[in-house]
Amino acid sequence: MECVLLPDGARIVTASEDHTARLWDATTGMKITALRGHEDAVLSASFSPDGTRIVTASNDHTARLWDATTGHEIIALRGHENWVSSASFSPDGARRSRRPSSEACKVAGTASDDAGTADIDA
Repeated sequence: MECVLLPDGARIVTASEDHTARLWDATTGMKITALRGHEDAVLSASFSPDGTRIVTASNDHTARLWDATTGHEIIALRGHENWVSSASFSPDGARRSRRPSSEACKVAGTASDDAGTADIDA
């Protein structure tokens, strides 16, 4: 569904209909790990600018934040009324955004909670 290259060119993250995102070595093409936890298709996956975290968006009404080294889930961002179509980081990596279907864009810090979340109607 989606394929994103880390800015340094070392790794690729892919989003998939099989409920996972996968991390790949861009040089060898070998799978590093699968990010498991979503309950429906993963629509979007992106790296933080420093490559340490990944954010995913899914048909399961969640966005999830992952450790890009271990593949462990940091937090599941729940409470959306519909699927989450995309998720990304700010250029400095300090904030993340996600776009739920038919809802305002959500913007929050990258800490493991949603404190300071802002809704932006687009």
